[in-house]
Amino acid sequence: MSGPEPKAQPDTSQQVRSTVSEIQPVVNLPEEFEHTWRIWAVFLVLALLSFLSALDSSIITTSLPTITREIGGSSQYVWIANSYLFASTVPQPLYGQISNVFGRRNPFFASIILFFVGSGLAGGARNAATLIVARVIQGLGTGGLYVLPEIIMCDLIPPRHRGPYLSALLSTAAIGNTAGPIIGGALAQSHAGWRWIFWINLPVAAVGLVSMVFLLRVKYERSRSWAAALGRVDLLGNGIFIPSMVSIFFGLIMGGNHTAGFSWNNWRIILALAAIGQPIGQDGALSAAGAGLFSMLNRETSIGAWIGFQIIAAGGTGSIFTVSLPSTLAALSESDVAVATGTFAFVRTFRFVWGVTISSITFNGQINAHLNAIEDHSVRQLLADGAAYTYAAGLHGGSQRIGDLPEPSRSQVINVYSQAMRTVWLVFVSVSCLGFVATFIEKHIKLRKEHNTEFGLVEKQGSGTSVSDGAP
Repeated sequence: MSGPEPKAQPDTSQQVRSTVSEIQPVVNLPEEFEHTWRIWAVFLVLALLSFLSALDSSIITTSLPTITREIGGSSQYVWIANSYLFASTVPQPLYGQISNVFGRRNPFFASIILFFVGSGLAGGARNAATLIVARVIQGLGTGGLYVLPEIIMCDLIPPRHRGPYLSALLSTAAIGNTAGPIIGGALAQSHAGWRWIFWINLPVAAVGLVSMVFLLRVKYERSRSWAAALGRVDLLGNGIFIPSMVSIFFGLIMGGNHTAGFSWNNWRIILALAAIGQPIGQDGALSAAGAGLFSMLNRETSIGAWIGFQIIAAGGTGSIFTVSLPSTLAALSESDVAVATGTFAFVRTFRFVWGVTISSITFNGQINAHLNAIEDHSVRQLLADGAAYTYAAGLHGGSQRIGDLPEPSRSQVINVYSQAMRTVWLVFVSVSCLGFVATFIEKHIKLRKEHNTEFGLVEKQGSGTSVSDGAP
């Protein structure tokens, strides 16, 4: 005897599909993203460290004459000034790859520690060689502080909300670059002395490190072994890329340094530059307009014109500085964010090397071309063969400056400098126009609302999420 027939179950497939279709869009709405206090706290610490690392890239420029007078090394001023930039630029793409393998936390902590140690050693340096080595250590840490804060913010913030955070982060770095010469000059001339240019980093870096130990608990996918982890790093590519960058940095920094015996036709410089080379430029219409206005500056230009021209140029470069990274990441998947950000940071820093090098080549070349306008032969000798900048900056080892020259030599030197600077600004105009034209081939990409990443803050412990607190 058969039992009662089971009741027919209602067809819920349509209902489930309807529910999913109704719920899914709600999950992706931007209102669902919460700007929690931990995100704000992490952002503030990252902004502070970004400001500090950018500050040190320019803080030494105005204090360099004071430093070289005390510890010597006027003939090594090029490396004192550029060793930090060199060491901070080259490893940036590698930092992006390493953070994908070992998580964001440990590489970030290592960067802060390197920056801390380098700052302490630089402040205590008694000779130029020690200062250069300390600046290299400091720069290696700064390379991570340039890249990892942006990567971390991309992990925490979905693309739709990412722009303001990244713009603010990049703006703090721009402020640091701008404030560096002012703070450096003030400290060098103060009772504290130039050593506090570096020691001032120590308490700030320490506070940043301790804060992030508690705030930055992030998840990531661990590799099964060290071999598997290293297999995810492009060892061959980095093995080619890093020596190439070392070569081109050497060529750009030492090229034209007649004091050290490295003219531009020296075989070592030619071989180094042959390793790799590609000019990089991206500026907008305002940048071109500002550079064009700069070319009009001369000894009779009013202070108001100086200020106004800089505001116009800053309006162009400032906006590009903040929007370039979000635009770059818009077309990429979340898995490519770290590598792309590392590469972007490298290009962003490397442009300073190109900017300084191209400007100095143009400037020194124009000085040599117009030296005949100076009647005094001894003054012409002071400015020849790339010595014009060192003379103007007071790095030539003497006490005489342009303002101390007798007339008519003083006016003649100023006119030659003005003509050389005019050509430098016109070169910048051409590069800016090229970047402006390139913007017309870009296309609009709608920013994603969803945020699918294997990284991010760990809100609760014991949930089975791997935390970036150790090796594979």
